[in-house]
Amino acid sequence: MQKRYNDLLCGIVTELRRTLSGGPNGLRGDLDRELERLGVAPDGTITPFDAVPNPSAAEPPGAARGRGASEWANQRGVESARNRVLEGAAHTWINCLLA
Repeated sequence: MQKRYNDLLCGIVTELRRTLSGGPNGLRGDLDRELERLGVAPDGTITPFDAVPNPSAAEPPGAARGRGASEWANQRGVESARNRVLEGAAHTWINCLLA
């Protein structure tokens, strides 16, 4: 790949990652807010799906948060595990968008 295209993609990927997973200065990303909307709090507390305000009818109970919740249960640091889930999801989404 030519250097100019590589540089252009690097800037785009960096901005997408910041938008999806948040910034290093504590800014929350779209995926972080979506996890909280689905009932997974930043401190690791998981709200039962039927208690989440305005759950979408298209989302079966717990479907969107099962993988993240099980990973958190096996990790020592909830914040660290949450960040790994967010980074992994952002990486996957960016790869799909660019492909």
